[in-house]
Amino acid sequence: RATEGWDILGTIATEIDRLTDVTAHYLQLARRPPAKLGRTVLSDLVRDVERLLAAELESRDVKLSLKLAEMPPCLVDGNQFRQALLNVVRNAVEAGAKTLRLTTRFEDGLVEIALADDGPGMGPEDIERATDPFYSTKASGTGLGLAITRQILEDHDGSIRVLSTPGRGTDIALVFPFRPAPAELAEAPPA
Repeated sequence: RATEGWDILGTIATEIDRLTDVTAHYLQLARRPPAKLGRTVLSDLVRDVERLLAAELESRDVKLSLKLAEMPPCLVDGNQFRQALLNVVRNAVEAGAKTLRLTTRFEDGLVEIALADDGPGMGPEDIERATDPFYSTKASGTGLGLAITRQILEDHDGSIRVLSTPGRGTDIALVFPFRPAPAELAEAPPA
């Protein structure tokens, strides 16, 4: 009987953690502060995300490679973009990807940060709904990560593009207009 009680308490604790996570994501979506634009070197931001996720990716035997374009500092909310990248990478890992390639491009006044993965991919209906709040194909997913990412991009006059084929992985691109950061503006502090 004592073992059964501990099992029930463990289940309750797990459910409380899950609900706390859902609530935190919901509040982040509903009450996200306006973008605080600052001087951001995107290649440094991407490398920060790689460092933040290194232990998590290693524990799941996931390989992440980077191919970063040279570009001048831009004017974005670095903390929000860090969150967007964390959301996109974690989504790919939770979907089952084992190889990730994160690239940046700067062309024709647009910046693109793209993640390509070797995960299971998505069908047309899942692609259409991928950035909808509360839509998830994962049993334990909240469906808020890509919705928050989409909002962050929209706050920067950008968009999120999802391309995928079942069994062949997914490519997610965060695309936004390049806004040069004035030289006199201090670099945005990391979160």
